[in-house]
Amino acid sequence: MANSNAEIESFIRSKTSWESLPVVVQQQLGNSSKEYEKSVVQFSIRNQLRYRGNLVRHVKKDEKRYYEELVDYSRRNLMLFPYHLSDVVVKGLRITPFQYYIMVLEIIMGQEKSYDSLPNFSAVDCLRLLGIGRNQYIELMNKTRTKTKFGGFTTSLFKKSYRDLLPTRPVSSLTILPWWVVQVGYITEDDVRSLTKPQKTVIDQIIDHGPCPAGQLAYSEVHSLYLQGLIYLDILIDDKDHMVVPPLEGFVMNRVTGDYFETLLYKIFVSLDEHTTVSEMAALLQIELALVKDAVALYCRLGFAKKKNCEVDSDTLHPSWYDEVEINKPRIRSTSAVSVSSDEEDSLLKELNRALETDTESVTGDDFTENREDSEAREVDEIKTAAKKIAFLFDSTLTAYLMMGNLSPSLKNHAVTMFEVGKLSEEQMDQFLGELEKISTVDAEGEAGVYFTAAITLRDTISSLRSNPSLLCLGLDLVRCESLQSLDQSTLSRLLHKNYSLLVCMAPLTHQLRVLGSPALCPPVLGPGLPEVASSWFKLFLYSLCGQGPPSLLVPKGWKVRCLPRPLASSSTLLVTTWGHEATEVPTLGALSMLQDALLHSPVLLQLFSAGDRKAQTKHIPFPLEGEQGMGLDSLLSQLGTKVDLTHTCGYVTLVNFPRKLEPVPVSKPQAEQGINTQPDEDKVERQASPAGETLDLSTAQLLEEEIDNIDSPMAGEPTKKAKRPTALSLSVATTKDIVEEWKLLELSYGIPLFDTDLNASITRRIVEGGLVTEESLAGLRQDCDKLKEGLLTFITENTDSYTSSIPAMMDDNEVPYPTKPVWFDGAEIRPIGPIFNK
Repeated sequence: MANSNAEIESFIRSKTSWESLPVVVQQQLGNSSKEYEKSVVQFSIRNQLRYRGNLVRHVKKDEKRYYEELVDYSRRNLMLFPYHLSDVVVKGLRITPFQYYIMVLEIIMGQEKSYDSLPNFSAVDCLRLLGIGRNQYIELMNKTRTKTKFGGFTTSLFKKSYRDLLPTRPVSSLTILPWWVVQVGYITEDDVRSLTKPQKTVIDQIIDHGPCPAGQLAYSEVHSLYLQGLIYLDILIDDKDHMVVPPLEGFVMNRVTGDYFETLLYKIFVSLDEHTTVSEMAALLQIELALVKDAVALYCRLGFAKKKNCEVDSDTLHPSWYDEVEINKPRIRSTSAVSVSSDEEDSLLKELNRALETDTESVTGDDFTENREDSEAREVDEIKTAAKKIAFLFDSTLTAYLMMGNLSPSLKNHAVTMFEVGKLSEEQMDQFLGELEKISTVDAEGEAGVYFTAAITLRDTISSLRSNPSLLCLGLDLVRCESLQSLDQSTLSRLLHKNYSLLVCMAPLTHQLRVLGSPALCPPVLGPGLPEVASSWFKLFLYSLCGQGPPSLLVPKGWKVRCLPRPLASSSTLLVTTWGHEATEVPTLGALSMLQDALLHSPVLLQLFSAGDRKAQTKHIPFPLEGEQGMGLDSLLSQLGTKVDLTHTCGYVTLVNFPRKLEPVPVSKPQAEQGINTQPDEDKVERQASPAGETLDLSTAQLLEEEIDNIDSPMAGEPTKKAKRPTALSLSVATTKDIVEEWKLLELSYGIPLFDTDLNASITRRIVEGGLVTEESLAGLRQDCDKLKEGLLTFITENTDSYTSSIPAMMDDNEVPYPTKPVWFDGAEIRPIGPIFNK
């Protein structure tokens, strides 16, 4: 919308009048108060603000008209139903959530849009209320089209009405919890006449005595009245409430729209912690408390969160709810019954509460001892999870592996939680590990092997970090980097400092957090500290520091490359890395055409990855280094260790081997043994060695010599004194003794890899046994991080133009600058390259 930049929006949200606006802001609006009023209305509708108590009430005089426009805008943009405005929308406009989503589906069905057009949370709410998911929607769309009898054409005359195909009432299996508050909706006299006597009694009770928890009323009547749309349910969140986010079930992964409330939902999702109250969460995120409560209430409504230690007083609980509380399992508290302290695990919940007359005297001493032990165990668990934990940072690649691998249905629910919530907390870790334990290593074969390997190594990593006392680990959370990127730097810094004592990263990590590069702003990090470390800049920086590495060319976005430098063009295979993605092997013959397309979207790094026809081999060396590596690698690693820190952090060095061939040893049988008639020395012409002879073994070379030298065909021509036809072929065969290994640095990755079980085990062992988390080691890590940061940023500045940092289009999502000119490393140093490559 026009005139709705962030600065103007902040003034609207703070209810600043036109007269109180700074002069600069008034100038942005063309010194027009009408433009400001227009922005106020647009912002208020887009953000579903309440009319009363906000600036819009001074601009738009018709309150009902304002809410009609708000609902219409929300419906057309497929937004969530404004539950925080239920008292106005349901009572005033008589639009229930069910009716709202019916209208939403009518819109997308009328436009013949796919189910994926529904945003994630809107799709979940549609499924909850209407029972319409992806398969049901496709079936409905097929029913709207009817073939004519002539020609099979579809016309609007033969389409069925969308409303006729949609449900008339919410699904009967709708969840209602006893602590949700019942409010009276819009009820007419006709509605009252259709009610049963018990339903009328419930309505009268609410009207006379005010709203009350649903658990105090008959369940069947509450359920029936809600399905008729005569009541609605408020979910009240207290400032001191603690919320728990279990593994997501029933989440619909369609698309995100980026509207204000959806953005807020994801921010709070990744920040929720059952040891932090709602008010503390609002202060941490610096978001209005009312907005945080609205978001948390929606989580509870959709079943994605629940109140921790939520108690329902059985003295006031209506008996009809006993079966329902068994299903939904809230905590039951009674003054005349034994207090049940577990809200998830007590299988006798219903029996205990039906036997309210049971008192504590009937409990034996053994039972008291057992209850006391359970209570002490729970207290230990609460202390463990309340203290600062370790965060294992991963990116979406891991969740994709867990979801695509068909490893197990329950594991997929955890993967969805890791992706959508952005976190899997310590409280769910035992259940998560239990699912990972079910994965068999026998199935880790073929292309699917990468999925199984990732799951198995993740299981081993979590177990190692959680169980080792040297790490002082009081719990571990899995946290997705992309979800943390939605938070501003100051908020993220507060969140990390509050909850975690150590951050450990997955390797390689494609999405990075800039705050990790500032030791003062976050806990210690075992992983890449800067987003630049995950970019192609870091490779070239290391090569220039060490003076060795494969010849590499970094080409800027938008360039047209006509030819490649000779070292790259003469090879058979190149390693190609598009910006922000993993490297892939590409045949040199097809590299140029592929390169032209890739450069339209991002910079590209090209690297030598073969020695002649021999493809290079790679080797991963874990660090901190232990013992000698052999194969002449110690001097290379020692040189690298003097340039960057390989002692106070962890990860692996990737080396690449370019086999170099010595002079070949000629292998040829004497002509006399071959039974070939030789000519006099003056008539003998020796055939040149075959250019492909170096790839032949001894027996094949001998056979080829005999076949060619025994050619007796007119096509070969008759030898003459002027033109002698060679009669002896000498092929050179290179043996393995002629090959010399030449290892060079390819890449350095910080963190724990999940693609190799042996490498993973080696690095995790170094973390837990190598003293990396001692105060001395962490102090050294901070110093080395600052040194690396300074050197890398200086290198990037020297190889880019100065205007790069001021142009957003010249940086990626992590604010890493793109190259503005080609950067060429010839195998020994960074050298300039001619302008021929952009002609």
